[in-house]
Amino acid sequence: MTSEPNNTEVASNEFEQEIPDPLANKEANTAAGKFVKKVIFSIKEPMYFLAISLMGEEMTRQVWEEVQETIAYALILQLPDLIGKLLLGLHFSSFEVCQDISPLNVNRYACYTIVGSDFLLWISIAGTVLGRASGGILKSFTKSKKRGS
Repeated sequence: MTSEPNNTEVASNEFEQEIPDPLANKEANTAAGKFVKKVIFSIKEPMYFLAISLMGEEMTRQVWEEVQETIAYALILQLPDLIGKLLLGLHFSSFEVCQDISPLNVNRYACYTIVGSDFLLWISIAGTVLGRASGGILKSFTKSKKRGS
């Protein structure tokens, strides 16, 4: 005679799953590093369990990966502007700024290059995010249709 688990046992087993941790093998050496790691975990764990209960484990992992990728892209987007500030000492935020620089100055063409690379990075980020989001939505939609059939 087999006994089926009641609802409280199933719910408790669902939340005992391991949280993915990219910093698991890395030890914080400084006091500030330990503090930041502690703060991140104190925020991440409740959010992760809440997300699992609302979206399910697979969708939660996908969202978590998207958040990490978004942070990485945000840092990458700062590189061209940082290069302009460090090497040329100028802040290139738009093509209008480039128009104010003399056509005979090399900084004008550097400005076009930096602003253009920012624009292309935004296009690639938007394409990646839209592609993954639509793929994830279609994947979850087809799974729900298969379950309903």
